[in-house]
Amino acid sequence: MFGEAVVTVAVEWATAVAAALAKAILTGILVAIAIAVLLFFLPEIVVALAAAGEFLVATGAAAAALGPRLAPMIQDLVDVVLRTAPGAAP
Repeated sequence: MFGEAVVTVAVEWATAVAAALAKAILTGILVAIAIAVLLFFLPEIVVALAAAGEFLVATGAAAAALGPRLAPMIQDLVDVVLRTAPGAAP
């Protein structure tokens, strides 16, 4: 009776340890795969980020160049929208 209890506890403990070990090993494998994939695609990621940065710089330069010319047009557009809005005072 006591021997059966010891065996039962030992088996349950071994099962719990094996499950925890399997979980740790699986997590380690997944992390290693994720790192390998990241390292494999890192050049493409860096190129994409550089292209996005260049696009933002070009957009900012275009906005700075067109800003003075667009400001009166935007003001005229706002005036037209406000005058023609439903319920606007004549």
